[in-house]
Amino acid sequence: MDRNNRLTIPPSLLVVIEDVGWWSGRDESLSNGPYRTGMGRPHGPEDYEAIAFLGKRLGTRILCGMVFCEWDRKNLLRRTPTATWLGASWDNPFRYSPLLDQAAKVINGHSEFIEIGFHGVGHEFWENGVVSRAEFHDIHGNMRGRADIIAHFEAFYELLKQSGIEAQTPNIFIPPALKHSFGNGEKGFQKILSDFEIRFVLTVFEKAKQHAPPVYDHFTRECGVTLIERGLSPVQWNQTASGPVFAFGWPILPLHWGNILHNDPMENLSVTEKWVNFIRQGAKKNGLLFLPTISETLTQIIYSRLAELKPIQNGFEIHLEKVRAVLPFEQDAGFYVQASKGRDRIRQIHGGKMIDVKYETGRTNLRIKAQGNDAIQLLFTKTDTPTQSV
Repeated sequence: MDRNNRLTIPPSLLVVIEDVGWWSGRDESLSNGPYRTGMGRPHGPEDYEAIAFLGKRLGTRILCGMVFCEWDRKNLLRRTPTATWLGASWDNPFRYSPLLDQAAKVINGHSEFIEIGFHGVGHEFWENGVVSRAEFHDIHGNMRGRADIIAHFEAFYELLKQSGIEAQTPNIFIPPALKHSFGNGEKGFQKILSDFEIRFVLTVFEKAKQHAPPVYDHFTRECGVTLIERGLSPVQWNQTASGPVFAFGWPILPLHWGNILHNDPMENLSVTEKWVNFIRQGAKKNGLLFLPTISETLTQIIYSRLAELKPIQNGFEIHLEKVRAVLPFEQDAGFYVQASKGRDRIRQIHGGKMIDVKYETGRTNLRIKAQGNDAIQLLFTKTDTPTQSV
């Protein structure tokens, strides 16, 4: 093998925007209400267009952590009194607003750039009409009652169905206020998530209540659910029109809706454009990819951190033991490798299926899907035979 050949599994960048879905932007946390986005104006379709603009310019989907109570068209939440500040007297003031259909149209028209994630119904929890943080765990990371959690989940999915948003059922959960727990198996929160077909959780591990340590520093798996370190937000949750800032030390950029918006919605894109330029430059400088789907992006993050590369004669072997501890074979969306070559090219793949290959000056870009739980071998050769999966 030419000693100049190098193989890398580059990380991909995921942009997460939380607290999407509110129509009022007011922070009413001091008067028994929700925090919302902290903006001093209502939200509108232009705010969803800003998200679509961000995703389109970056060439990837933006994961939106949705809060759905103010999308309630039928006042269904009257039967889930712990989900809103009005309890059984819930009366959604936005239920007849044309803004719902307008926003749904924006989301549906830009589905390749917006993906719905599960954040919450009302973000907080109202017990006997009194608010407390947060919706699914208290401030110490203790789970709410199982029946209440299930009722909130059922409400979320029902609200999504009636929203007019033509999205797939969310399979990613982002805990409100980062109040979460893991490590207690069948008795814990991940079992409920699994029952609702949630496959990924993005949270900050050090802020969660850990009944048992994670499998790895930034990844763990429980009851069929993969938990991934989200990282801390680089700007405050209620900072409107934030100047872009991020260290790119971890491949997940967690923002809140108001960060990319302007107080004048007609000026939204002036703020979002600054984030686009900043993110693109930082990603390029730090070798981060933009992938078209969230599942590909999360898979790539896991592989980039946990797959182990070993040089072998004429190529490399990629060991998957750590990957498989947190990402089962059946959930693997395939991953990307980059080979900077001397005179040779990767021509054979053992233990994996080649999905796509592109040759560039000085580099081979491959997308591979493992055929099992064992190692994958990528072999260089000087022959002109086409790339083969074996």
